Amino acid sequence: MKNGLRIQAETAIRELLASRDKGVGWICKRLGSDGKPAGADRLNSYYRIPWSLAVAGNRDSASSVLSWIVHNALDERGDLKPGAAREPFTRVMASYPLSQIAIGAWHLEQFDVSRRVMAFLAANLVDAQTGGAYSERPELRRTGRTDLLSTAQLGLAAITVGDEDLADASFRWMVALYETQPDLPRRLFPCRIGAQLLTMADGNHSEWDVVTDLHRPFQQFYNPGIAAAFLGRYFAQKKVPDALRMAKAYLELTVQGAELQ
Repeated sequence: MKNGLRIQAETAIRELLASRDKGVGWICKRLGSDGKPAGADRLNSYYRIPWSLAVAGNRDSASSVLSWIVHNALDERGDLKPGAAREPFTRVMASYPLSQIAIGAWHLEQFDVSRRVMAFLAANLVDAQTGGAYSERPELRRTGRTDLLSTAQLGLAAITVGDEDLADASFRWMVALYETQPDLPRRLFPCRIGAQLLTMADGNHSEWDVVTDLHRPFQQFYNPGIAAAFLGRYFAQKKVPDALRMAKAYLELTVQGAELQ
């Protein structure tokens, strides 16, 4: 039995490595000689590339893309420049791409870039009262909405770079979000305005934004998973029992959800 399990594990590892290499190859074929990702003039879909390629072992290509991002997509404050780099993240997930750029820069030992981006995030895209990451850009007339996806990703970046204050704030926000949920395990409401849970769509927030129904198709199915990813890593770092308990609770929402999700 043990030999059979070992063979299964070795086979699975080979398949995973082959899949990884295929993905890396696909990305690298779409990079210019200067690291510019294909389609970058139209849409920022490249923010995760430095992180992904770095952890996949292709640091040269990862560094090339990060260099292109630093010179073409980031300003001196560590913010995304106006235009294609910023536009998709004006009213939703405003901090999300920057958090991942910071992680990629940290993995590539570009600590000055990572610190600059994280400083901008902390000063401009975090609700100082609740610790949540704002969904909307600072130059807008904000509704004040913070959301689970952005807060969890910001928390993951904070853990990576060693920013305990931001990580602690993300943790507090995520615990508070869960504890105010009125309809678990079927529906998760992933957004707040201040301490107020958003449970209904309105003129500023669509149903897609404010409701994750784990028994319906085409939902933000990733919300429980990214919450668990942050909380699990936060527990590994801080050994706070509530973090592990909350990680399991969030992940259980996906386990109990219907196949339609």
